[in-house]
Amino acid sequence: MAMPPEFVMREADDESDRKLLTSVKNVGWHVLNIYADETGPEYSFSVGLFYTFGAPEVLVMGLKHEIAHRLINEVGAHLATGKRFQEFERSSDLVNGSEISAN
Repeated sequence: MAMPPEFVMREADDESDRKLLTSVKNVGWHVLNIYADETGPEYSFSVGLFYTFGAPEVLVMGLKHEIAHRLINEVGAHLATGKRFQEFERSSDLVNGSEISAN
């Protein structure tokens, strides 16, 4: 699946937008970390995997930002080589010694 032909990448509104959009353009994705507050837990997610590879974005909850960030970057690096993950596919390629599943 690819981006629709009418899709146009938006212009950056501020420095945070510039950083994110530059990362998507140069690397293929960007990872955002959201901190826990009174409304919910911390989590990390990707931006750009669908735009660049036609793959679903990744959301990681329940892990420290540093670990979640590395995990999302590993997914992006695998996608960049042409690897695709199927729903419920178990993989040990991303985390040494552990299997994870795409759900």
